[in-house]
Amino acid sequence: MFILAFFGFLRCSELAITSGFNPAIHPTISDLEVLDDETISYFIKHNDFNRPATRFWFQKHLKSVLLLSGTPADNFSSHSFRKGAATTEAQKGLSQQQIQAVGRWSSEAFKSYI
Repeated sequence: MFILAFFGFLRCSELAITSGFNPAIHPTISDLEVLDDETISYFIKHNDFNRPATRFWFQKHLKSVLLLSGTPADNFSSHSFRKGAATTEAQKGLSQQQIQAVGRWSSEAFKSYI
């Protein structure tokens, strides 16, 4: 989930539910498709898994993984994946317009990350 969050520039609400589960709008395993040995497609139904991960579960496990790896968890949140993805793409040379499009930002908030 962490890798998907980073490479997909995902908001936590695009990966985990924040209220009652509805498979019509929330992520499910069927939204993932292996295209080839190097590519997985993830269909985002809604901006906000048959047994869904909650925002609380995601954040709790993120903190746990960070602590187990010896990384101070206080500096990270579920939003760190979007921030890190924007920063990484800027370092690779993507234009601000490309980063805004890939990250699905409607505002220029992403600029504060890069």
